[in-house]
Amino acid sequence: MEEAEEADSMWEAMVDCIRRSAKETLGFSRGGGNRMEGTWWWNEAVKEKVKAKKEAYAEFMSSSSEEEREQKKIRYKVAKKVA
Repeated sequence: MEEAEEADSMWEAMVDCIRRSAKETLGFSRGGGNRMEGTWWWNEAVKEKVKAKKEAYAEFMSSSSEEEREQKKIRYKVAKKVA
């Protein structure tokens, strides 16, 4: 049991060392990020069209019946062309 605890502490020390080295070498990132960074300059008309497209896509993906899905797919395609 004592050897297992020594092995665990050795692995934890190794992991810590690797993470510190990677952070020093590669830098640190908060992660994530805004996918739409360059959208700050869009005018209101473009923002509204993109919003309508996203809403149409969400509705299309949440449809349950095949008939409803086809109707919402058409709405989404129209919203895509307009935007």
